[in-house]
Amino acid sequence: MVKLQNQGGERTGSRYWIMAAAVLVFLTVVLGNVTRTSGAAQACPDWPTCYGQLALPVEQLARISMLHRILSAAALVVTLTALGRVLVRKSINHWVRLPLAAAAVILLLQTGLGAGMALLEATPTINALHPGLALLALG
Repeated sequence: MVKLQNQGGERTGSRYWIMAAAVLVFLTVVLGNVTRTSGAAQACPDWPTCYGQLALPVEQLARISMLHRILSAAALVVTLTALGRVLVRKSINHWVRLPLAAAAVILLLQTGLGAGMALLEATPTINALHPGLALLALG
């Protein structure tokens, strides 16, 4: 197991960012499953807003869809921040850097797939690829 040791707080901060990213990605995957199984995936006709607004809509399915988008954005920002912190610290092991970089790339792909699903008619390939990549981001 690779440890991020506490050396003057330098690695501790990165550890918290990485852990926050992991939790947010997990919650995003869970809410994505709720979005898909509840039928909320097509509740918002536009992207990244919902009915032209960033606020939560009144309608339940649209609200679930918008919460998934907000949580996804938060996961992406926190993951990219964690990656940036890890990349500038040469003392952090590459076994931490590489999976975090892979997760950031996967989340960027997921964002594109999510936008495509919202804006275009989702094909069976995209419908399978989106949750598949989500599980890969966890693992």
